[in-house]
Amino acid sequence: YWVQLAQIYYKLQQEEQALAVMALAYRKSLLDKQGDLMFLSSLYSNANVPFKSAEVLEGAIRDGIVEPTKTNWTMVAETWYNAEELDRSLSAFIEAGRVADDGDIDLRRGFILVDMEQWNEALAALNEALDKGGLGDRRAVELHREDRRGVVGAADELRDRAGVVRLAARIFAFGTEREEE
Repeated sequence: YWVQLAQIYYKLQQEEQALAVMALAYRKSLLDKQGDLMFLSSLYSNANVPFKSAEVLEGAIRDGIVEPTKTNWTMVAETWYNAEELDRSLSAFIEAGRVADDGDIDLRRGFILVDMEQWNEALAALNEALDKGGLGDRRAVELHREDRRGVVGAADELRDRAGVVRLAARIFAFGTEREEE
């Protein structure tokens, strides 16, 4: 009943009411399906409440209600990032990386580590991303283009400056190769 009521509110474009109903059902422990919890998480996200969105979805994954896929962990990580919870975002990206086949998640993890000024860990994560591969999609190339300046800028902070410069050169070379294709 609660979910149906929330869906009606949502279809009537009354998202605040839909969120209120779903949040109440959640507090009363009435949501026990993956779709329902993901719906609540998306309602929080749409209402610009990323902290609650991530909290609900991560809890549902850890409770075994929502599948621990790369996509779901990535949603958790991105909403924690939007909530400016970098440590929690990093943890979720680590979980996503465990089930990911490509280096995209490691790349994102590396950029968060750069944001956190954890240069050695960022270097390791970015190298893992490049070693794992699978970064051929346009979005990853754009991330390389935007963030390689940040990695090079981090060289001043890092003891092994040559390592960051070598990594930045690899990223630049990767981005240029993809642009030529």
